[in-house]
Amino acid sequence: KGAPKPHPEAAQRKKGGGKRQRKDDEHGDEHGDAAGGAKRKRKEGVGGSKKGKHAAAAAEHEQHGIVQEVDVLEAGFSVSVHYASHRRSSSADAGGEWRPGTVVRAYLSAQNGEPIYDIMMHSGVEEKAVAHDRCRMVCNVCLSDKRAFKPPPMFCEKCFQAIHTRWSYWEESGDEGGVKLCKRCFSDLKATSTADRVLSEIAHRNVKIDNFLEKKEKDRPEYVDNWVQCDECHSWLHWTCAMYKGEDTPEDCLFFCGNCRRTRGKTLPKELCVAPSEDLAETVLSKKLQDGLKKELAASGVKAAPVTIRVVSNIDCFAKIAPPPPLPGTAAAHSAAKNGAKVALQNGKVGGREFPYRSKCILAFQRMQGGDGPEVCFFAMYVQEYGSECPEPNTNRVYISYLDSVRYFESEPMGHRSTVYHSILVAYLQWTRMLGFKYVHIWVEPPKSGDEYIFFARSDQQRKPMKREKL
Repeated sequence: KGAPKPHPEAAQRKKGGGKRQRKDDEHGDEHGDAAGGAKRKRKEGVGGSKKGKHAAAAAEHEQHGIVQEVDVLEAGFSVSVHYASHRRSSSADAGGEWRPGTVVRAYLSAQNGEPIYDIMMHSGVEEKAVAHDRCRMVCNVCLSDKRAFKPPPMFCEKCFQAIHTRWSYWEESGDEGGVKLCKRCFSDLKATSTADRVLSEIAHRNVKIDNFLEKKEKDRPEYVDNWVQCDECHSWLHWTCAMYKGEDTPEDCLFFCGNCRRTRGKTLPKELCVAPSEDLAETVLSKKLQDGLKKELAASGVKAAPVTIRVVSNIDCFAKIAPPPPLPGTAAAHSAAKNGAKVALQNGKVGGREFPYRSKCILAFQRMQGGDGPEVCFFAMYVQEYGSECPEPNTNRVYISYLDSVRYFESEPMGHRSTVYHSILVAYLQWTRMLGFKYVHIWVEPPKSGDEYIFFARSDQQRKPMKREKL
């Protein structure tokens, strides 16, 4: 049947989605295409000759009220049906509400040859002969037609500061975009005579500041989820709702939705399976944190699916700190300017100090639905460990640089997320004390509204920042 096809009417994300869409278009134009391409063509309404045949069949079977079935919306598709607020108007643009249902049968009207549907509503009522303009296809899981994502964070490419969503910014003109600058950096560069040279050094190509345009948040492209079709029941799902891996999937790989895997015995090919967190390498630290959490939950009488903790990053790094520049007008400042000390300060080799540390990333995972559902990463912590070999004032100090979580931990009784986070943090502090560390520093200021630290693509129900009083 070919690879799962993106939804033909859905907007593609800026990156990745367009490539798969183009491949589908190429396959769909071939007469000998697999069934997957044919399904996509029927969904788009390609092939006008079919409509003529159905119209002829309508004339032959007019006395029966219906004609040969068609696949404009296939049986089994999840749809939303529009119910107008005013009885005289049935248009989807006239207000009203959308109610979910499932297509039972699709056919052409005997009167005008337009597609109509019998739909079983989720309320249990079957609607007969629903007009096509009252229906819109939705995801079989979330029952929405479009899943929009918050755009990823954006940073100024000169000062590396985050550009807040409420701020305007300057971006190089062009369809693909380019260098982005905050308002302050753009104003500073505009006032100098070396703006083009500085921008060219940043982008490693010729860039002119006169080609920049001022933009706002509304000018950024909309990021929406792609679609995939089940090769068994033919229903459409968002990539996110289907837990679909996406761009790296082979073209000839079949996809089966979760319902078909549960009720029809279908299994995903190994190319679409995501390895469980248990397959990640286990360390002494991760085992200590995991065992400590298990004992803490048992002592608190909390029942939950097992939590897997892993140290997924463990890297030796250096922080280079340059000394403060000499006061202007002094002999030291004159000597530095004469001897080119500015270059030495930039690379941190002359007069600078190096602080070696070890950077670690700790993640916690749990399978949803009592251990039978998908596995979710719900906790992340980044730490920097400055050991005894590090010079003062960082000797034997630990810096918890980032700590973030999402509300996906499931337990019985509920409300024990803080128990998990406290257990992991306390067990880690005990570990560092055993290794000889003496001080721990943590930054407790929450991110500003619109910014995130680690889990930036949050759904609306996850966007409840902690109040300052609780901190």
